[in-house]
Amino acid sequence: MEQSAALQFAPGQRVIVKVDPDDPQCLLIWGLAVSPSAPPPPAEDRAARLAKLHDLLTAGVLTSDEFETQKAKLLVE
Repeated sequence: MEQSAALQFAPGQRVIVKVDPDDPQCLLIWGLAVSPSAPPPPAEDRAARLAKLHDLLTAGVLTSDEFETQKAKLLVE
């Protein structure tokens, strides 16, 4: 018995595929793979956080080095 199904996935979406070792042409789409990392914060959230860091720098709360360190961390999140 042969079955097929039309599946649609978004670009970049990962799935878990099981292959029958006795029949490598037999595949089973097991489910969506779960990403171990959290999604990045929205861009506007980063912009607001960067503006807040700049305000702290301007107010003298952060040194220039502290600002650059925190900015670098923020931009790689």
